Amino acid sequence: MLSSEANVLREGVKAELFRGHSAVVLLLDFILNCQDMITVDSEGRVIVWKYTRSVLIMMMMMMTMMMMVVMMMMIIMITMIMITSDYDYDL
Repeated sequence: MLSSEANVLREGVKAELFRGHSAVVLLLDFILNCQDMITVDSEGRVIVWKYTRSVLIMMMMMMTMMMMVVMMMMIIMITMIMITSDYDYDL
C-alpha cells in the first residue's frame, strides 16, 4: 500500500513510502509495458505496486543514474588498483 503520509528525506525533498514488506527487500523492478512495479523480499513475498507512468519514468531515471555512479566508482577502483599494483598491464 502506498502511504498517504507526507514523507520528507530532507528539507524540500519529498519521498514516497511503500509499506508492505516486513523482511529485507531483495529486488525492485518494473513490469514492461505496464505501470506496475514489483518487489520481492527475503521471505519470498512478492508485491505488485500500481503506479503512475510519470513517477515510474522518474524512478527509472534515478536508477539509471545510480547505476552509472556505481560503474564510475568501479572504474576508479580498478584504475587505482592498477596504478598501485606492481604488475605490468599491457593495455
